[in-house]
Amino acid sequence: MPITTRAAGIFLAAAATAAVAPAPALAGGAVYGGSTSAGAAIVIKADKKAKALRSAVVSWSASCDDGQRFPVSAPLTAVTAEPGFTPEFRELATSRNGKGRFAGTQLGGFTMGDQFGAMTAHYSGKLSATRASGTLDATITIVDRASQSTVATCRTGSVRWSATRAPGRVYAGSTSQDNPIVVRLDAKHRKVANLLFGWDSSTCKPDDIFLSVNEVFGGFPISGGRFGDAFDQFYSPDGGGDGFSP
Repeated sequence: MPITTRAAGIFLAAAATAAVAPAPALAGGAVYGGSTSAGAAIVIKADKKAKALRSAVVSWSASCDDGQRFPVSAPLTAVTAEPGFTPEFRELATSRNGKGRFAGTQLGGFTMGDQFGAMTAHYSGKLSATRASGTLDATITIVDRASQSTVATCRTGSVRWSATRAPGRVYAGSTSQDNPIVVRLDAKHRKVANLLFGWDSSTCKPDDIFLSVNEVFGGFPISGGRFGDAFDQFYSPDGGGDGFSP
């Protein structure tokens, strides 16, 4: 669970509660929900025939060589890469997208007071009727504005991801904070077997602390199409120290 002082300008007691219902807007495409090898939820949306990527919701954290972490979460729309033009932060400029395979690059710039960050993230994957899988690899370079010198370099390394398509059992989308969320029901549709989502803190004390958390829960009974619970959750800061419950 990353706790970091890196706050980017573009960018319960724990509580879990939601409604489980089909999303009509997604009916025209293939929707996959799953996780990365780092434990974050991931959402993949393809065309109806599951041949080309339409969009994704991703979350990852890059480890910096100064001991901190840089978390990023964003919804991405697949676009065709165009030479001479830079894609926007929420665009995945694809060099390949069709016949069940895709590869693309996400670029971003981050405002951080006296510093700025430059990000390059690569995503690739393959799609089938029931599953999707692939890798992601991101690097963020932190630069001092005054001296233009590199302060730190943050890398994810190669991160694997996999996701399942199971309409009526696996639901996937995004939160109001642009984090991915995935809900998987048990075989009898009586409980939520897996709930994966990320969240970020809006305020913290001290002010320079920022929380970005990937949660994995399960075992929520479903009643009337809804599930939920409230419970204490204990967190330990990166690098040791006293833990806390938000």
